[in-house]
Amino acid sequence: MHVRHLIELAGWLVDESDSGTVPACRPSQEWNRGATFDYWMQSRCRLERWGYAIRAFDSRLATDPESCAEAWRGACPVFEEILASEMLTRVVAALDIARQAESVRAGSTIGPRTVAIDHADMSNRVLRRLVAARGGPADVLESLHRLRRRVEYWTDRLIAAIGCAGALRGTAFDSDRATRFSDVPLTDQPSNGSGACLRGVRDALRDAFAWPQSAPTPHATSNRRIAAAVLSGWGRGPTEGPWPHAIWLEHLFTQAAEAAKWVDDALECGNRRAAAASEQVRFDGPTALRGRHVR
Repeated sequence: MHVRHLIELAGWLVDESDSGTVPACRPSQEWNRGATFDYWMQSRCRLERWGYAIRAFDSRLATDPESCAEAWRGACPVFEEILASEMLTRVVAALDIARQAESVRAGSTIGPRTVAIDHADMSNRVLRRLVAARGGPADVLESLHRLRRRVEYWTDRLIAAIGCAGALRGTAFDSDRATRFSDVPLTDQPSNGSGACLRGVRDALRDAFAWPQSAPTPHATSNRRIAAAVLSGWGRGPTEGPWPHAIWLEHLFTQAAEAAKWVDDALECGNRRAAAASEQVRFDGPTALRGRHVR
């Protein structure tokens, strides 16, 4: 799953919570604890992989200064993934803060906010390398800076649409800017559950974050598992919609792959048992049939 799908998921969550179909801010609904743990665990695994990639990048710059440009181009997809996916982690944390603000009965779920803090620290590591710009090609550096500015702008717009003062202070990149966005609707379409607002948000996000279909995906599996945990945390099962189209397709492909693997494993197990039974009959000879119509 490419990071652009996570961006689309962030817009979907905000629109659905505003229309009342996602129980993020409903006092009667509790956060799915199992999904919280899955979200935290998968996010931690991805953060560790990002850390390995950054250390490998630093090591290459230190040991082979002649290949700085190549090192930057090789690390660019990972840097893009770190910067862009922060939108989803901040939106999830903002929705969790809003949910707790709506009800004193809502239990504390520190996981989403912990993930957002750790992700922000990882993004800062990337930004420090962008500022230093050791041997980085101008086009790569400029594209990463443009991506950073778009992520910050759209994250603040989405968090402002949630309408929770605590979320603005705790998760927005610029709380003053997010406060100004509070009076600006995301789209011209009302969010009434019909999907019109979602289409407007989705189209705007797609225009702002346009990657080619062949763009590399450094951690597709982790992204898919994080998206599944987020959807499960808000009480959405695989047959409940509307899901973002890309997320839905990824889910179908994943389910089909898992079903195919299960069938292959079952067939392989059956074949092993049949082979073992055949070998037993061959070696035991007539004694294997003792008691079975032996004349």
